[in-house]
Amino acid sequence: MLLALAASAPFPGTSHAQEGPAFRGEIDEGAGPYRLTVLVRSESGELVRGAAVRLTFADRPSATASLLVEVGEGIYESEEVEAGRYELVAEALGYETARRPVEVDGGGISITVTLGVQPVAVTDVIAAVSRPDAGAMPGHATSHIPLDGGPRTLADRLAEEPGVQVRPSIGGGQVGTVRGSRPEGLLVLLDGLPVNDPLSGSADLSRIPVATLSAATLVRGASPRFGSGAIAGVLLLESRRPDGMSAAGGFEVGSFGRLAADGYASIGGELGTLAAGFRMDGIENDYEYPNHVLPGNPVEVRQNADAEGLHLWLSGAPRGLPVFTQLRYDDVERGAPGRMGTQAFDEARYTDRSVQALLGYGSSSGRVTGTMVRRDILYRDPRRSVESTQSLASLRLAGSGWLPALALELSSYVAREAVTEAGAIDRPVRWSGGVWLGRTFETGRLSVQPGVATDLSTDGSAVNPEIALAAQLGPAWTLWGRAGSAYRLPSFADLYAPSARSIQANPDLEPERVVIDAEAGVSWTSSARTDADDAGSARGGLDVQAVAFYRRTNNPIVWVASAVALWSPRNLDRLTAAGLEIRGDVPLGDRGPRAGGSFTFQRSRLGFGDNRNPMPYQPDFAGDIYVGGVLAHIWLRGAVRIEGSRTTTLSAVRRLPAYALIRLDASRGFRIGPLVLEAALAVDNLLDTRYELIELYPEPGRSLLFRLELRR
Repeated sequence: MLLALAASAPFPGTSHAQEGPAFRGEIDEGAGPYRLTVLVRSESGELVRGAAVRLTFADRPSATASLLVEVGEGIYESEEVEAGRYELVAEALGYETARRPVEVDGGGISITVTLGVQPVAVTDVIAAVSRPDAGAMPGHATSHIPLDGGPRTLADRLAEEPGVQVRPSIGGGQVGTVRGSRPEGLLVLLDGLPVNDPLSGSADLSRIPVATLSAATLVRGASPRFGSGAIAGVLLLESRRPDGMSAAGGFEVGSFGRLAADGYASIGGELGTLAAGFRMDGIENDYEYPNHVLPGNPVEVRQNADAEGLHLWLSGAPRGLPVFTQLRYDDVERGAPGRMGTQAFDEARYTDRSVQALLGYGSSSGRVTGTMVRRDILYRDPRRSVESTQSLASLRLAGSGWLPALALELSSYVAREAVTEAGAIDRPVRWSGGVWLGRTFETGRLSVQPGVATDLSTDGSAVNPEIALAAQLGPAWTLWGRAGSAYRLPSFADLYAPSARSIQANPDLEPERVVIDAEAGVSWTSSARTDADDAGSARGGLDVQAVAFYRRTNNPIVWVASAVALWSPRNLDRLTAAGLEIRGDVPLGDRGPRAGGSFTFQRSRLGFGDNRNPMPYQPDFAGDIYVGGVLAHIWLRGAVRIEGSRTTTLSAVRRLPAYALIRLDASRGFRIGPLVLEAALAVDNLLDTRYELIELYPEPGRSLLFRLELRR
């Protein structure tokens, strides 16, 4: 049985890149003609998209034998070619041209091409987001989340990262936590604008389908340069943008009544480029579960757990101008079932609808973006005569610049948020703004970057310094470290939620203060090896990374119940989290299979005075084990996810047991002229394990999902 492939290759220094489907091409044995499949990587291990890969005749370099088509991220496939001697040429913007001799003889040659970096001087660039480049953030363990590799959700992919846990949230969504934090400690930015709910402070990961994204980057650790909210980590998401002449469409069908369809098209001409896309999805979620609240553990069917969503996006860039514009619409409606053993919430529904518009300008010296969003959140429960409506209007202007002569990084923002609740008299408004300054000093193989963020708002202010360093100890070893501070303002619900029978807001709350967030890491990355006996073949080497972290947060905001069951937010004394993250990735042979794992050992404690209890729902141990590759031209991937036991309340009197889940993925691509047809199959919870992520909220058992995608 394959136990996993999440092909993970840490970047030199502080970042980590993950592959999508591994190199899945071999030349067919036997008589020709043959097809070649080529995997193109950068020196840092990233898969290179959009490369020009061609096969030329060895004795006639100017004559092209075959142009290779990209069939997956960094994966290129040729047309059928006859046996003979050729030269493989791979080119991509920002990289050196690679040339490799190739002999096609039916011997099962596998080809991996590594492109060296070649900086390109540009006069104008188009910026779609207003943020520093996540790959250039020294001192942070950074992961580039793969967006291909089968029909997996954003939450599924994020849960494979060390230090990350994902669980259900209020209203049936999904929230993530990083390094022993609460969901409010992870700041999620979509094209530079926070996705976090202004009322609860947490971000619903299920609102953003993978099909609508072009990139996703997780930065672990507090990041003062992003302003309020980034006290445990930042997830940076970028919507899809125009990409020349391309088109794709997909259809999904799966267990529990799951259906989905999506499409994307991009065109370019004399006036510029334009791209548009959509995704529609729905699931009934009428799964069976054993109700252990009732005597005899009777099997029941989960009620009111269905969901459906509609997502649309449109983006464009005029030719010759460094301007980018984008419009996005997301609409999610789902049931909000209650705990097992009760039918009190069988009619409760939750709707989250938003419209976002972005306009950006970028040049070689800096960039500026403006984003506006209107978001409406509705909760209704006819059975209990409860209905709540909130609307958010937000405007954010941001800019960043780089002064090479001074090695000075500058970024700033101004934002206005206003929330309206049906029936409320007040309309809370929050103004905020901030400036980040950073300077890089380099000497030999050591680089140091001090920086400071100054933030002002109508609900508090903060000055947060940070210093990071990195040292290159030879071609394989890299050490890095970082220490800094951060803060998070109270959410609108914390401060202004209207009083009800069981809740009461607290307008006297203080902001949360991360007084110290530190990490130290080491990575060892072996260079790619070329086999002289097999011209043109290469494989990635062994990659290992270890990171130790510590964070102390003063005045954490937690909703707690009084002696009369009145829930209200209050500032507790402190939250401390410390741990160790380990990940490794190793090739199993010269033909592409890889194996490895990622593991997190952590201790997170929350309380006041001398009372220190485990953070609810934060395990002391979690990990993934994976191995996989290509078998008979089919890419196979399997994963075992292990999570330790977790307490469920601040008093730590109840605990959920540990569990392990197995997931299998498979995909196969087929060429149909200029088109590529890919079929993908995913089996989640293979052993049909019955488990709970939240106490008394059952999770579904084994599920099957099939996706068919056609792209050009």
